[in-house]
Order: sequence, then C-alpha cells, then structure tokens
Amino acid sequence: MKRMSGLRLYPLTLFSQFFISFFILFLVPVMAASIFTYFFVVQLVEVEAEKSNQVLLRSYAEETDALFSSIQNQMINLLNSSNMKSAARLVSYESEQFEYYEEAHRLINQLNTLSTQDSVAGAFLYFAHQDLVVSQGTHSSKSVFFNQLYQVDPKVREEYEATFTGKKMMSFSKPYAVYEKIGYEDSLSSSSPHLSVIMSYPFNAQEPDVYLAVNLDQNKLAQQIRIQEEWVKGTIVLDRMSTIIAQSGHIDMEAADLLDIVREEPEGMTILSNQKRALSVLQSSYNEAWHFVSYIDLGTLLKPTRSIRTLSIWFMAFLLIVGAIVSYTLSRRLYKPIREIKAENKELTALISGMAPIVQEDFIAKMLLGEYRDSLSIEYYAKEIDFDCHPKMAKTVLCIEIQYYSAVYEQLSETTKSFTVAELKERITKAAPGVVWLCQPRSDQLACIVNHDAVLHFGPSEAAGIVELVLALFSNYFKATIGIGKTVNEIGDLHLSYKSALAMLRYKSLHPRVEIFSEENAWDDRMLLDSFLTGDEVKRIFNLYKSGEDKKLLYLFYELLDAGMRKEASAYQVKTICADVLNTWIRALEKDRNDLNIPFYSELYEKLNRCVTWDEIKLCFHDIHFLLFRRDMPRDPSRQIADILDYIHQHFAGDHSIEQLAERANMSVSHFSRTFKEEVGEKYVEYVAKYRLAKAKELLLSTNMKIDDVAENVGYMGRNSFIRIFRKYEGITPGRYRQLHQRA
Repeated sequence: MKRMSGLRLYPLTLFSQFFISFFILFLVPVMAASIFTYFFVVQLVEVEAEKSNQVLLRSYAEETDALFSSIQNQMINLLNSSNMKSAARLVSYESEQFEYYEEAHRLINQLNTLSTQDSVAGAFLYFAHQDLVVSQGTHSSKSVFFNQLYQVDPKVREEYEATFTGKKMMSFSKPYAVYEKIGYEDSLSSSSPHLSVIMSYPFNAQEPDVYLAVNLDQNKLAQQIRIQEEWVKGTIVLDRMSTIIAQSGHIDMEAADLLDIVREEPEGMTILSNQKRALSVLQSSYNEAWHFVSYIDLGTLLKPTRSIRTLSIWFMAFLLIVGAIVSYTLSRRLYKPIREIKAENKELTALISGMAPIVQEDFIAKMLLGEYRDSLSIEYYAKEIDFDCHPKMAKTVLCIEIQYYSAVYEQLSETTKSFTVAELKERITKAAPGVVWLCQPRSDQLACIVNHDAVLHFGPSEAAGIVELVLALFSNYFKATIGIGKTVNEIGDLHLSYKSALAMLRYKSLHPRVEIFSEENAWDDRMLLDSFLTGDEVKRIFNLYKSGEDKKLLYLFYELLDAGMRKEASAYQVKTICADVLNTWIRALEKDRNDLNIPFYSELYEKLNRCVTWDEIKLCFHDIHFLLFRRDMPRDPSRQIADILDYIHQHFAGDHSIEQLAERANMSVSHFSRTFKEEVGEKYVEYVAKYRLAKAKELLLSTNMKIDDVAENVGYMGRNSFIRIFRKYEGITPGRYRQLHQRA
C-alpha cells in the first residue's frame, strides 16, 4: 500500500523535467542523427530518381518534339512547294480532265512523302470550296472519302469535319477512332485511335482554300513516349485544354485534375495528396501549351528506404523507453527531499500561490496558441498549477480586438494602456464570475473563454452581450470588436476555436461602435468593394498630378471612401484600397520629390494602419495629401494665420471645421492646429467661441433681439448650445448678462 501511495504522490512535473532534460541533452542528438540519416537517404533516392526520371522524360519528350517539328516542316514544305493556289483553281474545273488528273496525281505523290515517320498513319488534302479530298492513294468526294476510304467514328464525325474551318497552323484535333476495312468487303475489321494535325493554306487566310491533314496513330505515339522504368506507371502528353494528345500506360486521374497540378508546377516532381503517387512534369519545347507528364509509383520508387525507416523507428522507440526509465528513477530519488523542502518553506509556497493567476493566464494563452493540444496532458498540467479547467464542458473562445483611437493612442503611455486592460479584465470577470477565463494573447487582443452552462443557459451569445456592455464603458478610448469562434467539446481543441474567432475579426467595419461577429452573422454580402484601383483610376491620378490639380486627388479619394461607406465595406477592404491609393500617389510624385525616403513612406503606412474609423481615415489622408502634394506653400506662418483670422472675422457665423480652414491655409490639420496656437496663443476652437461671444454681447446690449435670434446670428444652431457656451466662458446666462449690464 505504501508503494502504491508513493506512486500516487509521484509528481508528474518533476518527471517531465528530467525527461525533457534527458530528451534534449541525449535523445535529441541521437534522434537527430537517425532522422537525418533516414531523410538523407530518402532525399538522395528521391533526388536521384527524380533526376533520372526527368532525364528519361526529357529524352522521350525531345524525340516526340522532334517528331512533331519534323511533321510541321514537311507540311509547310509540301504546301509551299505544291503551288496550292493553282491546284485549287485547277481541280475546280472538271471539264479539263487531263490537267485535273495530272494535278491530282502530283498531289498524291507529294502526300506519300509524309509517311516516312512511323507514327504517321496517312495524310490528305481537304479542299474547302470544292467537294474534293486528295489522299495518299486516290482522290474522291468528301462523302466517299469519310464514308468509305477513311471512316471516322460516326459519333465524332460531324465534330471532326467541323475542324476544317478558319485559319489553322498545326492545330490538333481531338482523338477519334478510325475503322478499317478488308479489301472491298463491307464489314469492318478493326478500329484504331487517330489524331489529326491540320494546317491551312494560304497560311494567313481566314478562309483558306485547302487544309492539309496528317493523321497520327495514337498507339504508335504511345510507344513513342513510353518509359520502361518499373516505377513509371504511365506517361501522357497533355495540352492546356485538358486534351490528351498521347498516352502510354494507365493513369487513374482525370485530365482536368492533371491540368490543375501542371498549372501549379509546370516542371519538376509533385507528390500527390495520398503520398503514394507522384507526377513528373516537363514542358514541351515544341509547343508551350503541351506538358509531358509521367505517373510515378512512390512505393516502388522508395522501396529501398523501407528497411531503413523501420530500423530508425524501432531505434528511436528504444531510446524513448530508456529515457523514460532513467527519468522516472532520478525523479523518484529526488522527490522526497523536494517534498520536505516544500513543507518547510511555507513563505515560498505562499509566494508561488500568489503567482498562480499569472501562471494560469499564461497556461490559457498557450492553449489558445496551440502549444498545448493534448487534452489529457492539459488536465495534468492544470492540476499542477491548481487550475480547474472544466474538461467536461463545451467551450467557445471570444476574441476581443482593442484598437485605440489615433488621438488617444498618442496620448496614452504603455503603463496606462496596461492598467486599462487590467480594469477591463476585472469588469468582465465581475460581470460573469466563474464561467469565463481571460488572457491576453497579444497586446491588442483579449481572449475570453466561455464555459457553457446548460443549467444557467449561459453560452457565447450571452457572454458576448455582457462583454459588449463592459466595452461600451471604454468607447471613448478605443474601438472594440468581438469575434465568436467555433464551439469545441475537447479542451485540447481550444486553439481551433481561437483561430475561427480571429477569422471573424476580419469582418469588422470602420464604425466606432462595438461589433460582434460570428459564423452566423458574418457579413459575407459586404464583400463588394474592389480592393485595388482600376487601370482607369490609376491613369486618372497620374493625369491629375501632372496637370497640377492636386486637390482633386483628395476629392477622388473621398469618392472612393464614400463608395466604401455606402457598401458597408469591411475595415480590411477599405484599408487595402487606401494602401493602393497611397502607393499610387507615391509612384506619381516620386520622380519629382527627392526629399522623401523609405522611412517617411513607412511612417505614412503605419499612420494609415492605426486608423480605426471612417473619420480617422479621412483625416489621415488629408494630412498625407498635404505632406505629399504641397506646392508653393507660403513661408510666413504669421501671414497665413492672419489671413485665417480675417476669414473667421468675416464668416464667424458660418460652420467651418478645422479641416476646411487647414485646407484653406494649405496645411495639414495637426500643423494648422499647432501653428494657430503658437501665433494666436489659444486653440482654434476657443478663439472662435470667444469671438462669437464678443459679437453676441454686442447684440445683447445694443439690440432687443431674442436669445434664439442672437444665437443664430453668431453661429449657434440652438438656444441650449449657445447658453451652455456662454455660461462656460462668462459664468452666467445670456439673459442674466443683459439684465446686469442694462441696469448699470
């Protein structure tokens, strides 16, 4: 019993420490050497086999390319040397029998010269405007030729004859079957697959007079490309229309699937998904649209490595067992004194207990990041740090993204931000006690793991509602987005829920409110905004810059931004198009501006990425436009501000934003605000408010106008806002001010 009790008290963490140390110091080098040896041999076999197969494939490909190149040259020479124009005119006059038969006989003799290649099954001339076909043996009408002399499979005959239209230059027909007859008997003896190579004459005519067709025997083409190696199960020639030009052996894949692989890997070896087959691809030098593809059996190819792999696995398993035994022995010997030390050092134990929340939060973060995935191991680790992981409860991860507003971000220190996150955690924990875990995987994210409670009917939707209310309290500091991940039943799958929650954040918008996204309410229909400028828009930007109409560049951007707002585009889409606009602006002016450099551009992109709302993006591009396209900017800031003051004095009752005045002064908003305060001594908003109040005092004392009329005359839209501003600066209401000064 004592022995069993000792086993139960045996600490898994101590064993794991010894085992990890043993594993790293001894087992890892040995295992690395074994793995390296195995993979080196496998890699060597694979590389050599791939090279060998590529050499063989290239050899057969060169022979096949040479075949088609030879056929092409012979066809061109035949059509050039046969004077086809005169031949076409001559065969159209059947009354001149002698010249007609003489010309036909000459063409037949020339066609016979094309049969020197072993793969060529025959050739014929197809006259487009006459009912005539001249073949190697005779000449006849088209119906007699295709019904008697060259019987194409009736299922594809109509499609085959339709290929003799338009300009053709070494065009290949689809494979078809040709039936052969014995002598003059009516019965068919056999059929063979053929492929026709078609060339028209005149070469550049859209409606040629004659077509030269060379018929290729696909069985002989298959022998031409057949690779004799044991591991090669088949070879084909494939074009970009997924048509198989020639095939040798058996390939259990559709031509369309092969074409997809060829497009991704034009040359080289590609391992298929089942890990048992591979494709070796080589592009044809004769026709870029063709690829030679060999189908390789990896089991046969890598047969020599199987014994090495088995030996390596058994050797590594033996080392693991030895390491486990050694670690177990050492940990048992050291466990007793460690337990005594832990009992004697209560202060140290209390200190360690006080660090439990930090350790637990780090443990949760590692589960979300996928470092801990085994559910059984997670339960053991949780017991070691005294953490109740609720293994039997379903769980869902809420990913909360925190994006500080630009104005707030620059004012807050990192310490303040940390305290803000700590306060946010505390409020969420108090609002949902006992059912949520919190951690911070990244500085701008807060993860909330929700443990489903069937009794309380508490799940991710309810937790998201609570978190939304808490986040609303911080809406003046940052924009928050909540992504609800998938629900998982195994604690080891929490990283999957976290990944899906991260994916939901992609749908966030540029509105300042708290947003919640899940797979049920993700806005798939919002994906309507083009993420990049069109070619016409890029040209328009360059033309506007060259013509000196810089302000229109900003207005054009505002149009794109308004389109995004109307379409409810996501923040990701809007920032992508914004980055494209900024990149186009930079490309437009980089030849004329030598004072700009990469750090400056990088700062602009960082400023754009920090934008959280539509207004921030608009203000950001206003500043960027000023920095990039300032031409003829006045050098005297005092004169600029004086002009602005004159404008304010003349139009003090108007509603002029700081952005409009900054644009009028040809300054960025931040530069205008800073310069105004330096020159005037107070902020723009305070100066306008005081000037309006001075005019309001004059009206209050010199006229009998009502308070509402006075407010409207000095630029305030309502009585309440006017009274509030008046009391802020004067300490009394406008009515009281009038009474006091009229009595005096």
